[in-house]
Amino acid sequence: MTLSPRMRALLAQAVVDKRYGFTSPSSYAPLLALADIFPEAKAEVEEIERHLDRVDAEREDPVAQFERLAGRTLNVDGDSTDA
Repeated sequence: MTLSPRMRALLAQAVVDKRYGFTSPSSYAPLLALADIFPEAKAEVEEIERHLDRVDAEREDPVAQFERLAGRTLNVDGDSTDA
């Protein structure tokens, strides 16, 4: 069995929705339950999850990103100060 591009997209959306809580479980749970039945779909879900793990690990902290881009630092109150 080969997954179609549409099925891959649906699985990716279900994994993202589950991880980040974009929709209720009733919208993604049935698709992920079906994916557990088919080895190729399960492997695709696992690959998507590994990719999201890497993306999340590489994501820059929002405060650090602001400080780097603005050339300013934030104090404990969240106010911007000149760097």
